[in-house]
Amino acid sequence: MAPMWWGGTVRSIAMEQTLLSAPADVRATVEANLGTARVLSSLARLALPWLPLDLSGEIDHVVPSTPHLTTAELAAVRLVGRYADLIHQRGYVEESEAMERIVARLAQGAVVLPAFVIAGFPGMPRVQRELLADLSRLTEVTLVSTSGNPQAASVRERMLAQVMGSARAPRRRRPPKRRRASHGPG
Repeated sequence: MAPMWWGGTVRSIAMEQTLLSAPADVRATVEANLGTARVLSSLARLALPWLPLDLSGEIDHVVPSTPHLTTAELAAVRLVGRYADLIHQRGYVEESEAMERIVARLAQGAVVLPAFVIAGFPGMPRVQRELLADLSRLTEVTLVSTSGNPQAASVRERMLAQVMGSARAPRRRRPPKRRRASHGPG
């Protein structure tokens, strides 16, 4: 069965389950409470493919070259890794993972994509910038924004530079599939 997108209330429940079941040494200084579950859920939703999780696919392993992260930040990344393992075992993927994979899947299927015009964005999280960068490898992508004031122009220029940087960067190799349960979602 193909992985299904995961979200909403079930994300919060799965993150709470991850927090409560994680050993104290994995949680480190991260408190197991609703606020933490919400923050970690947002981190997974918006950034899971780009977290410094070890590409071996092992849960709790963070890429060794992350000395700039605090103990709490490392614990948060490890907890998101455990959460990802939990949902992957159930046959689900996070929204950010789906967005990261969709363009490659379309390209494999020889789908001809139309040109995209993106307008009216006050800001853009990385997952959306990466999606646009991936799309720009296959079709024309046009970003339209106002240039009426210096602040808007500054935001536009910064965002454009980030999208262009992502479009030029080599794609990160995806980790091997995590262990999967033999049953379908649920």
